[in-house]
Amino acid sequence: MNSLEKTTQLAIDLIKKNKVTDFEFSVGKSSGITTAVRLSNVETLQDSLDTSFDVSVYIGKNKGQAASVDLSKESLEKAIDSACLIAKYTQEDPFNGLAPKDRMAWDAPDLDLYHPWTLDAKESIEIAKECEQIALEQTEIDNSDGAELSSFEGESYYANSNGLITKSKNSKHSLYCSLIAKRDSEMQTGYEYAIALDSRDLTSPSIIGLEAAKMAQQKLGSRNLESQKCPIIFTARQSSGLFSQLLGALSGSRQYKKTSFLLDSLGKKVLPGSINIYEDPLQLKTLGSRAFDLDGVLKSKQFFVEDGRVTTYLMGQYSANQLGLKSTANAGGVSNCRVSSNYDGGIEELTKKSWATPFSIRVDSLTNYSYVKSVEDDLLVGPFVENALSLSEKIIKEKEKLVESEEAIYGFLVSEDKQTTIISIVIDPPQPNKEANLITTVEFILEFLDEAKIDYPQLDIRLTGNPYQEYISPKMVQAEVPIVLPLMLLLIFLSVFFLLRSPAAVIATIAVVFLTIGSTFGSIGLMGNALNQMVIVFPILIITLALADCVHLFSIYFQQRTQGKTTEQSMTRSLELNLQPLFLTTITTCIGFLSFNILEVEPLRDLGNGISVGVFLAFVFTIFFIAPIISFLKVKIPQST
Repeated sequence: MNSLEKTTQLAIDLIKKNKVTDFEFSVGKSSGITTAVRLSNVETLQDSLDTSFDVSVYIGKNKGQAASVDLSKESLEKAIDSACLIAKYTQEDPFNGLAPKDRMAWDAPDLDLYHPWTLDAKESIEIAKECEQIALEQTEIDNSDGAELSSFEGESYYANSNGLITKSKNSKHSLYCSLIAKRDSEMQTGYEYAIALDSRDLTSPSIIGLEAAKMAQQKLGSRNLESQKCPIIFTARQSSGLFSQLLGALSGSRQYKKTSFLLDSLGKKVLPGSINIYEDPLQLKTLGSRAFDLDGVLKSKQFFVEDGRVTTYLMGQYSANQLGLKSTANAGGVSNCRVSSNYDGGIEELTKKSWATPFSIRVDSLTNYSYVKSVEDDLLVGPFVENALSLSEKIIKEKEKLVESEEAIYGFLVSEDKQTTIISIVIDPPQPNKEANLITTVEFILEFLDEAKIDYPQLDIRLTGNPYQEYISPKMVQAEVPIVLPLMLLLIFLSVFFLLRSPAAVIATIAVVFLTIGSTFGSIGLMGNALNQMVIVFPILIITLALADCVHLFSIYFQQRTQGKTTEQSMTRSLELNLQPLFLTTITTCIGFLSFNILEVEPLRDLGNGISVGVFLAFVFTIFFIAPIISFLKVKIPQST
């Protein structure tokens, strides 16, 4: 039995002399050496030997804590007595208590974390000097903040009133170098470091020095950017801080205190669906690995965020009690946290999900394109890209070259600049209710794409194709016509007023326009034509031709009135001069638009038929409705400009 194990047993015996409900404590010792040099001069040479004792006792639901850095019997007794005294006077907390006995680390595995380094002072100085010296030899490196070598090893025991006694031994060795680079009057700092459990795995001093110099050199010439919105790439060192903030927001203490920006986020999506965050604490000989937490609970691999969704909070036993959940063995934080991504560009996953589209009969994309190649006497057929995440860089480069030789891919599934690709979904909504089935299909795709844009924010995803055009066109018409049409009519009628200077002529023109538009849309309905994006063009063209008819009619009419003729004589003369030109214009325009029926695009055929009807009706209402009415009215002659 070593000295630390004896101290552990002594502490248990001392605690049991007190009337406590439960207890837990840790006792440990560590030793190490730290050497710091700057400009080849030794600035620090420090040996350390530390001991610690941290104890928590429970009297009912009252808790007391105390600590000591002296492991003598007298100091242990004082710390235990202090903890018991505190427990007697603290307020009862119903959430206090040990973790369940069945969660304890009874069989904690040996994770191979202990690799001591027999390092004397002379050797540590030489290593630190070597690291700094090679860095100072690099161009533009002007000064040094120093190099530091540290080596520590430690052993600790954890014990509690459930009868658990478990120990851990670990070591940690590190080398750090910080430099100053100078170019003209500009100066920048750069640093590099390495940490390892085993000194044999520590990055060599020369590489640490060169990398520190390289970082300082690269920062020279940096400049400030203007304020803007743009994508940002974080270095590994910076990005770890971002994920630390996120994990902190998922901590049990922040949740029960309601101080988290991710409050009540269990099951909710907080990251793109390609991101996973998990801890893998039982990896052998790995920095951050740990067999049990500060509550003595056995640790295991677990996901905090999986496929972008929060799967669990980070909880020790106390915060788990507060939330009514089970401890995740995270008292003291996470151990060996990892961030992984299953992002392959999203195409493979989106292609698979596209098959769920209602009434889809075919899905084509880069990942399921059937690629045929010959191997000796055999023809092999398979997806062009499959399991993209497992492909090596070499294979990806080979497929990139193959794309240009495949006519069915290059320029169709993949754009010529290789920045855009498509997923083609062929749908065939069945009869009857084809239109309703089409709407169901498009709405499914739109909902699917909304989720995809969240899962893959780095992609610019757009929907095209005839089914979508047929779906969106009526909605666009309904949204835009109520705004565009009144404004257009207002501007047109103001123009007519300034041209003719007659309120009666403007009112008559308005009557022709509204009668024509109303009758045209009624005729479209009778013909059974569906509304599409071309509908918004109907009023524009019809109004233009109706206005032309009215302006021609009234311009001659008012010209005759100014010569002293009666309203009936003036209108008769206007018809004599305008009837033939207006009729020929109407007929030729109708023939032109009716020729759209030879086209294969149905919306254009509907446009041609609709405009033909509107043009003809505008002629009818102008000649057979407005002209007779005006001829019986005494319209005031406008003053000339």
